[in-house]
Amino acid sequence: MKVYGATPSGYTTIYLKDDTKESWIGDNNAVIQLVDNTKGHHYYIMKQEDDNTWSCRVPASAYNITFNRLSPDKKTQWNSWSAGGRGSNRDDYSTWKSTYHATVPEHGYWDGISVVDNDYFHEGDVVYLDFYEFTDEDG
Repeated sequence: MKVYGATPSGYTTIYLKDDTKESWIGDNNAVIQLVDNTKGHHYYIMKQEDDNTWSCRVPASAYNITFNRLSPDKKTQWNSWSAGGRGSNRDDYSTWKSTYHATVPEHGYWDGISVVDNDYFHEGDVVYLDFYEFTDEDG
């Protein structure tokens, strides 16, 4: 389903995959930072999943992404990948991807299916409460 002109709500997980020949991105205990440049600059520290993969849960509207490779104390930026837009059409989030593959220093490509997690309450949701357990049956 293509949705034009709408920004996805909820959250999604973005992955950074080290596909460099030397697999060097995580060397020296590097910390990977994701920057969402879509509307300002929002910074997130990524979680290392394995030797070559990092992940981060971000707002699903995050489109324009940069990855920074930081020193372990997070004070020095060693490298940066301007990954650009996650899809071929900013207005059609069905084209948005979930995984950025770093192939050489400062370059790579996007692939993978972006999954939006809308597992939260929305305005207008109807909520049913079971309060019968708390009623006084004798009274």
